[in-house]
Amino acid sequence: MKRLSYFLLLLPFALTTMNASAAQPTSSAPANRWLFDVGAGGAIPAGGTSSYVHPGFNITAGGGYRLSGSLSVWLDVGLAINGMTQIVLQREQQPLGHFFFPTFAVDPTYSFAPHGRWRSYVSGGAGMSVKEVAFSQPSSPYHYTFGDHALVQASKSSLQPMVDFGGGIGYHLHSQGRTSMFLESRYMRLFTPAGQFPGFEVSGTNLIPLTLGVRW
Repeated sequence: MKRLSYFLLLLPFALTTMNASAAQPTSSAPANRWLFDVGAGGAIPAGGTSSYVHPGFNITAGGGYRLSGSLSVWLDVGLAINGMTQIVLQREQQPLGHFFFPTFAVDPTYSFAPHGRWRSYVSGGAGMSVKEVAFSQPSSPYHYTFGDHALVQASKSSLQPMVDFGGGIGYHLHSQGRTSMFLESRYMRLFTPAGQFPGFEVSGTNLIPLTLGVRW
């Protein structure tokens, strides 16, 4: 799992280096300053996080403002949903559970060859995140939420800062159009406290979202 995490994280940087070496100088004047994107993909736990978090999936959406032909600033909103390992479920005496990771980050982004059909980019920033654990059956000391008796859940959450960095590649679907497909991976570090939940001794949560999406 660790080797897969490192591969997913480093792949866009390798492609970025290849694309940057082939880029030709072009005008830096942006044609349209506002950008938007949506995407979805996997969410891979990294480091010690993989001992209690299963691989899951993520969805993301964002809006950006282009400062120049190569530099833009994005507001990225994401949600990763991951399962729990059996060791956590056994320790908590629960049959089923999930983690939810909503994130909100401001990410400056630098693009290589921004006016060609192929482009690559690097990005990084900081923001806030939520970490929520939800079990299929209530168990003290978790908060109880009563609804349908067949779907009673127990949950607990925290709010903390986060940082992220990563990169990706994009391909414009039309030579003169704005719409493009993109593939990116990011490393996310959520500064969750140690001992936040019973049995979760490690501090910090590490995720690598791998996202395929559309940008326009």
